Amino acid sequence: MSFDHLSEIDRAVLQKRAQQLSQTQNVSSNPKLEVVTFNLQNQRYALNVQDLRSVLRSKITKLPGLPPAVAGAINVQGQLVSVLELALLLGLDFPETRDECVLLVGTPHGNLGLRLPDLPELETIDAPNAQNPSLNQVVLLNLDQLLETTQTLPLEKKV
Repeated sequence: MSFDHLSEIDRAVLQKRAQQLSQTQNVSSNPKLEVVTFNLQNQRYALNVQDLRSVLRSKITKLPGLPPAVAGAINVQGQLVSVLELALLLGLDFPETRDECVLLVGTPHGNLGLRLPDLPELETIDAPNAQNPSLNQVVLLNLDQLLETTQTLPLEKKV
């Protein structure tokens, strides 16, 4: 099976997942963490690749009557997926957008998109300890905590 159509980040995510599934040792004992990093208002943020389904460049369709934190929706393989403004969820101003980049993440309710102003980068960082979630000027986001504020938003519908 060929994976030539996948982006570099998607291939890296799939490769990392395959490595983790084939490991017999406890993955959490590994002091390194694979993340995607991105900048928002002069701050570097990171998201664990295990939370990531895909990185998409997709036209976001604006929908009327939704809160400002909802950028709109995209069609992903026949599913209408809500896209949230990550900057607003973090309490930041709207970023200047050069690309329509969406981090597709999995939640218990289905897939959800997080809009970024630029494509993220794949990096390996030192795993944080409980006292220090911010390492090397990178703020590691906790997806569950980030999405707690979005529980009342529609996440996904069949097209």
